[in-house]
Amino acid sequence: MKAVFRHELSSYFTGLSGYVFGAFLLLFAGIYTMAYNIRAAVSNFEYVLSSMSFIFLVIVPILTMRVFAEEKRQKTDQLLLTSPLRYLDIVLGKYLALLTVFSLPLLAAAACPLLLL
Repeated sequence: MKAVFRHELSSYFTGLSGYVFGAFLLLFAGIYTMAYNIRAAVSNFEYVLSSMSFIFLVIVPILTMRVFAEEKRQKTDQLLLTSPLRYLDIVLGKYLALLTVFSLPLLAAAACPLLLL
């Protein structure tokens, strides 16, 4: 599982997909923060998070569908499925890598409420 996790995480950050995902998420968090909180002069970050739910509905499936489609495109799915790893280890490794890629921009966006104080 650790090998799959490290491979998936490195594939996101050696290419552009992890950086584009993070920049896209932080861009919309900044736009919604400016639109809701700065323009209305209130410091309620929950409006930003509720508006970001639509962005999450669009971008998270794009990111997750890419995982197994990329394996099939590169023909490495046969190698991965015939390895001595269990299916659960493969899926958990890929899931935890996606969770890490998803949570890094959210940790950066967590600084927005501190700025609004």
